Amino acid sequence: MHDSLDLSVSSPEQAELVAQLGCDAVKLEVPMKVDVAYGRTWADATHTSDERNAAGPEKSTQPNEPEPSQQEVESKVENIVDGGEDIVDEAPITSDQVDWGAMLERDFPHAGSAFAEVETAPQQADLPPVANDPPTPPHTPRRDSGNGYGGNGRDDYSRGETEPPKSSPSETYIYKDEAGRFHMKVIRLAGKTAFPTYHWQNGDWVKGWPEKVVPYRLPELLAAPPSEPVWIPEGEKDANNVAALGLVATTNPGGAKQWQPELAQWFKGKELVYILEDNDDDGRAHTGKIIAALREIVPIIAVVSFPQLPKKGDVSDWLAVGGTKQLLIAYAEQARKQSTNKNYVLVRASDVVPRPMDWLWEGHILRGSQELLTGIPGTGKSQIHCALVAATTTGGLWPDGSNGVPAGNVIMLTAEDCLDQTIIPRLIAAGANRDRVFILRKIRKDNKERMFLLNEDLEELERSIKDTGDVRLITIDPITAYMGGGKNFDSHRATDVRGQLGPLADLAERLDVALSAITHPPKHSTQRAIDHFIGSQAYIAAARIGHMAVEEFEEDENGQKVPTGRSLFTNPKNNMTRKMPTLAYRIVEKQLDGGVKAAGVAWEEIVDITADQAVAAATPSKRKDQSGPVTFLQTVLTNGPATVRTVEQRAAECGFSKDQLDRAKKKLGVKAFKETKKDGQWFWCLPEDAPQEQE
Repeated sequence: MHDSLDLSVSSPEQAELVAQLGCDAVKLEVPMKVDVAYGRTWADATHTSDERNAAGPEKSTQPNEPEPSQQEVESKVENIVDGGEDIVDEAPITSDQVDWGAMLERDFPHAGSAFAEVETAPQQADLPPVANDPPTPPHTPRRDSGNGYGGNGRDDYSRGETEPPKSSPSETYIYKDEAGRFHMKVIRLAGKTAFPTYHWQNGDWVKGWPEKVVPYRLPELLAAPPSEPVWIPEGEKDANNVAALGLVATTNPGGAKQWQPELAQWFKGKELVYILEDNDDDGRAHTGKIIAALREIVPIIAVVSFPQLPKKGDVSDWLAVGGTKQLLIAYAEQARKQSTNKNYVLVRASDVVPRPMDWLWEGHILRGSQELLTGIPGTGKSQIHCALVAATTTGGLWPDGSNGVPAGNVIMLTAEDCLDQTIIPRLIAAGANRDRVFILRKIRKDNKERMFLLNEDLEELERSIKDTGDVRLITIDPITAYMGGGKNFDSHRATDVRGQLGPLADLAERLDVALSAITHPPKHSTQRAIDHFIGSQAYIAAARIGHMAVEEFEEDENGQKVPTGRSLFTNPKNNMTRKMPTLAYRIVEKQLDGGVKAAGVAWEEIVDITADQAVAAATPSKRKDQSGPVTFLQTVLTNGPATVRTVEQRAAECGFSKDQLDRAKKKLGVKAFKETKKDGQWFWCLPEDAPQEQE
């Protein structure tokens, strides 16, 4: 075992390097005194390392210059882009910023193998193991294929690691593991685009990549506190230049677009990463790879770009034309603010946990979703709502006989019917558990009560749902009554409708409640059922499920369409499952206690007819009814009294004028009467169906 070593060096830096790293590089466990003289040759050396250290650091002869302003830097950058030569000299690097490992490999590229030869095999085996050092892996021959990180499939960077003849190292970059031991070496050859790569094995550099790579300057990365920003440029040269500013810098081996998955583990606990992006497509692609690898590990990732530089420009080029630490930090802070103040919300599909559909009524009413019911007046839409409320609050069977779910609460919004004379009697007739029914009547603000509005009061609706608890269903009748009006809202403008129904859908999904809303068909509808939802198509587009109540018709012996006295509950839209079968029902009057009467739904059988077929069957022929208005009116009133509004609407659809209808009324002796309740409707009927007081 040698206890001294004579080396000839040509610079003070080399002498200091050997003096500092001599013991570690040779891996000796016995003291070794290294006293190296430096000079052009060993013979003409004039100083020893002790003398040089005693002399202290060399003083710069350059006067202190103020750092350039941002405007001066940008001006210099523009000059470079325009082809000028206004280049600023790099600031001197102090001794504590020198990468001694890299300089050792640059000035003594074969020092590792030379030192290894000093130790004979028996002597090395007799040495005790170094504390905290893992066992030395057995020596294996170099593999030709490497670990696959190279850009062209070899152990290389983008242009290959094969060392061309007659080339000399320009830069050497040493990667160290978490304990500060040699791990990997990358050599940049002068005037070449090749980057020979080596890994440290059994005390020697072996060509090829290691099994696992580590970030460049890993010990410095690990030593930094979690709150210290980490700067990731593209390439080792840029990392050294950024580190020379006193910042924590690292990078990946292999260059652009070669970020390796195993690097991510070393960033755990870090709070902020700045990516210094090269100004080209490869640089932007490289940024994407880093973000994808670290987004689940580092809370804040900001990208600092340099668009003012020429193509392929990087942070080193920016520093070379006058960029400073202060300016770089300022740019980075601006990028950080932009990255944390995002005006969009992205959800990765893999982060969403699938869940089964939570049906109230399978195929018809889904929790967390909107349902829309349409139909002309008189088809019992409000009574259908009461039937839905009854099944929800009692946990009973649904109209098609499907099993119910456990009973829950319901919140109703109703704008067209009074509570004591209409809504409550209908709920009783339907068999609802009224203890579970809550009716939202008004919104109280500024000591005043007003009607609920979707565009202003969704927060109050959400609060009422949470305060009530166990709310399964919300009914809205009709939805247009709660959407406001005036110049700020147009029910035929899709953007206006989506602006109100979108947040309502979000509320339903967030609170896992079902929404069922009633609307009316437009004045001029086609024979497609989907066109019978009022106003803009945005209404039915927002709903996941759509139902339509259609009066049932059949042909008589003369081939004329006549109503059957019942209606059809059809399903023209279903985005959540298949379209459900059509159900027939009748509106029947039920006698309640206290002399109160209420209309309710009596469900019947499933009918083999689609929504479109039901609409077509109920649509009058375009030509006028040849039997005349008298036959029309008699047909309409055959099954009992009908509201004047219904009669006039159907007459208009058949092409009869109001005068024709009035003459037919007189000819048939049709009676008119009004409901006795407040705000009651007017009805027409044939003489034999008139109430007793009307006869």
